[in-house]
Amino acid sequence: MFSLNSQISNSVVSNQISLTQKKTTSFKPVIWLLITLLSPGVHAAADYFVDAHSQVDIDLINSDYSGLQIVYDQMMTYNVHKTILSTRGGGISSNLVAQATDANFIDAVRSKSQVYNYPDDFPVSNYVTFFENQASKSYYGAAAELLIYHAQKEDQDGNIKAPEIRVPLNVPGGRVEYAINRSIEKGWPTVLHIEFAGMPADEKQAYMDDLETVLDTYPTHPFVMIHMGQLSLGGVMQLIMRHDNIYFMTSHTDPLTEELSHEPWTILFQNGVLARQWRNVFLHFPT
Repeated sequence: MFSLNSQISNSVVSNQISLTQKKTTSFKPVIWLLITLLSPGVHAAADYFVDAHSQVDIDLINSDYSGLQIVYDQMMTYNVHKTILSTRGGGISSNLVAQATDANFIDAVRSKSQVYNYPDDFPVSNYVTFFENQASKSYYGAAAELLIYHAQKEDQDGNIKAPEIRVPLNVPGGRVEYAINRSIEKGWPTVLHIEFAGMPADEKQAYMDDLETVLDTYPTHPFVMIHMGQLSLGGVMQLIMRHDNIYFMTSHTDPLTEELSHEPWTILFQNGVLARQWRNVFLHFPT
């Protein structure tokens, strides 16, 4: 199965293709390959694509949902039949997306919010209410990413674009446990956002230990590491070899991201092509 990932932000659309192979008899995980979409002809050999995880800035959606036209137009251009979509930014839940019940969109329950991002300031019950206000509605068919560690982002002038976010991963009765259990009930994979390369060096092992504990706690539930978890080849291989329920989404791994961003993303390409060491991993662990 192929899927396309589109990031809609400040009216700038960055398109990437995600190559996924369906899990069959193998117990090893799928790795999702995203490459920069250079031309419409790239997808000529595929029947269609599915965008596995996308977000649209809330300020691009107004009362008549015309901002969704940006997403829809890109989907039609690149033969994308379905987009799993949630909103980001502001204090509004993804209901604005959900109410635009276009058959091309699969609405994803959004966790990003004040009540999720800041566990020291809001009780878990506030997050549960926020989550259920979405998940209880029949038109939601997926869950968007859970921020576990998100490094502070700055612009070229040193101004903060996005704050550091820390949400404990392995806390009984916590936000993440609630989201995982509800996703299991719904049959939705859990997408985790952990920036291992961007976090303080002395915290990496603790985060990895918590991640592996969660993977062991829910051995039959699929967990997807968005942005490859900012992990090295060795880190990815360690998780693949130890856990049958780990998957990787390769957003932010392309040459365009490398050129435009100063963040330590895991870049899979070298001289414009998939690097040999990563190519070997994809060949050995296609499913």
